[in-house]
Amino acid sequence: MLKNIPFFKKPGYRAEVLPFLVFRSVMIAMQIICVVVVLFGTFYVILNNVGESREGPPPPGTLIKNK
Repeated sequence: MLKNIPFFKKPGYRAEVLPFLVFRSVMIAMQIICVVVVLFGTFYVILNNVGESREGPPPPGTLIKNK
């Protein structure tokens, strides 16, 4: 099926391997971006969820600092 596409008609290293190298580099970049987003989001929630509530009991999951 790929032989019908002009790009794949010429046998050669680049024509056969280049799509896989591009796909692999895109997958690695997406994994790095996802890990950074998850870590940033986790620490953002943790750091902004520390403190005492102003009214009533603290909401579930709020970390309370000890003085």
